[in-house]
Amino acid sequence: MEDNPLTVPEEAAPARRGAELAVLLAVWAVAAVVVCVAAFDVVSPRRFVDEFLYWALAKNIAAGDGASWRGASLGVGSWLYPVVIAPAFKLAGSVSAQYELVKAINAALICAVVFPVYVGARWFVTQRLALVAAAFAIAVPALNYAGIVGTESLAYPLATAAFVAMLNALARPGVRPAAWAVGLTLVALLVRIQFALLVPIFAMTLLLVAAMREPGTRVAYLREQRALITMLGSIVVLAVLYVIVRGSASLGIYAAVFHQGPLTLDAVWFWLKAFSADVYLLCGIVPAIATFGLFGSRANRRDPLIGSLAALALVAALAFVAQMTWFSAITPFHWREQHIFYERYMFYLGPLFFIGLVASFGRVSWKAAAISLGLSMLIVSGMQSDAINVPFSIDAFGQAYLGFYLDQHDGLLPHIGMVLAGLTLILGLAYVAASLPESHEAARRWGRALAILLPLFVLVISQAKAWTYQQIYADSVRAREPSSLDWVARATQQPVAMLIASDSDPTTFYQSEFWNPNIERAYISKMPPVNSRIVYSPNCLLNVAPNGAIRAGIRPGCTTVPDAWLVESDSFSMHLRHESTRVNPSTGKKSTLMVSRGPAQVLSMIGGRNVATGLVERKLEVRTYSLAPGTVRIEALAPRGAAVIVNPNGAKTSLARGGRVTLEYAIRRGNQLTSWSVLGEDGGPSAIRVREIQIREGDGIWRSVR
Repeated sequence: MEDNPLTVPEEAAPARRGAELAVLLAVWAVAAVVVCVAAFDVVSPRRFVDEFLYWALAKNIAAGDGASWRGASLGVGSWLYPVVIAPAFKLAGSVSAQYELVKAINAALICAVVFPVYVGARWFVTQRLALVAAAFAIAVPALNYAGIVGTESLAYPLATAAFVAMLNALARPGVRPAAWAVGLTLVALLVRIQFALLVPIFAMTLLLVAAMREPGTRVAYLREQRALITMLGSIVVLAVLYVIVRGSASLGIYAAVFHQGPLTLDAVWFWLKAFSADVYLLCGIVPAIATFGLFGSRANRRDPLIGSLAALALVAALAFVAQMTWFSAITPFHWREQHIFYERYMFYLGPLFFIGLVASFGRVSWKAAAISLGLSMLIVSGMQSDAINVPFSIDAFGQAYLGFYLDQHDGLLPHIGMVLAGLTLILGLAYVAASLPESHEAARRWGRALAILLPLFVLVISQAKAWTYQQIYADSVRAREPSSLDWVARATQQPVAMLIASDSDPTTFYQSEFWNPNIERAYISKMPPVNSRIVYSPNCLLNVAPNGAIRAGIRPGCTTVPDAWLVESDSFSMHLRHESTRVNPSTGKKSTLMVSRGPAQVLSMIGGRNVATGLVERKLEVRTYSLAPGTVRIEALAPRGAAVIVNPNGAKTSLARGGRVTLEYAIRRGNQLTSWSVLGEDGGPSAIRVREIQIREGDGIWRSVR
């Protein structure tokens, strides 16, 4: 058996450590290359806001504009990840090359988790078993986040490093270990505001470790930890002052959690059971059984390292479950109904259990293993089908294979808790065998091999399935984009503004902005015929003067108005008065780029008409900004059946099926909204096809605005 680093002769230690580092570097390099290749097959970003937020921040940091998006400084506390990926925007010239380089950086970052896991495991076990723990850490399905422009790739290794440093500080009281642990905790906080949770985890674990110490030594232990207690107390005081000064803004993009729905007992119970079960699922079940089995021995609980590891794993698991239970229970977006399960906030627990698994061999009795197995079966049976998105969710990569299996066997979905309890029993029995007395050496050896290989296999196939699903999903998103992703940048070099239309999925605009660097603004409107959806990103309010001139705003990033405008909508269109360019690319979504000669002036906005087919159901709205009294002309036909068109004055025009009609309506100078209702002969809803819409200002020419 290899030597533990704590017992290696001093003269042999440097050579041994150098060899171990070389092996570990090789593991990291191979894993990073494999993950990088898989990430390259993710051809498009697609998460709602996160990817586009961090992409914009990194791009602007690289350009020297600070942590800003669309000209507005965001003041985000979690700025470290965009800083780390910012070099990609300096090193690569095109957006596509930058995207690939960011994914390569992600792969290198997320696979770096092997280093802190190996160091932590090496305090307990031989090099071979420490490498097993490291292998578990890079087998998790969460490595799929390397294919996403998000904080997870950096947060995973940093959170693990913080946990390992905490373990060292808890087991070895002193100023230096405490400083390392607190420092790494604060660095992790710069990646994700969520990691503010690490401070109470650290403090509560310290108290639990003290409580598990031998009677008569507990107070002495806390006295030895004076430096750590002082540091943690200082952080708490500074955090309280920071929140008092900044209020909800101190939480950055998470500030909305204090403005959510009510907390109900039913929601709390559902999510508590789901996330408690996920503690086991995210690490392959057996590592959690093994780690919690360490509590079965008084010697383990009182051991400085083993007791600290077990206590830290338990407190961290309880804290993360509580955090996500609360977060999910108060959301007004009905995550349970949509089968949204935020495992991506939980997977940081995995490395603690992977270290716990290898550390537990020879330290957990078969009785303690059996008790831990029984508790795990009870907990995982609480998982319900509402927490599973079949077959796949980008927020729960760890459920990828489970979702795939349930998709193939949908009859099992209502019994998911019992299915998982059965799987837990099968995997857990291998660990019980690994914990048998030395008199059953053959069974112990086989049990240990199975306790490692079975959960490792489960994690690897889940990661592979997650990569497959993620790549398919990205392909589907990419298929909806123009063949030339940077078509806006090719059509004009001018700054471009996007108008978020009422029926627009905001992610379609994020996609266009991602691939076209000259899209610099996003505008919303609360004025018919365009009532924008909520846009969780910096935006400007559209303010149009009576003559159609678009007014500058006072918000950061809104003080200048671009001359080029992008609209992506199936049922809304806009025309500028002096268009020099109008581009409609061939794409799965209706996109229009308008470039004005001189300052942009709006001529018309049309809502309720399908831009591709001309079909109007229920109502057509036309807003005009005429420079003189004029006329709106509409050419329509009734393709589906008889219809009645009611003009803005209430006058009715009947159309037989297949009939055609040309209608005119006088408009005044300035801003005017005209609405045309479409009814059936019985007064119910109907539809017409509007082939043409024209506007004439004064005695000028007729201009088509369809």
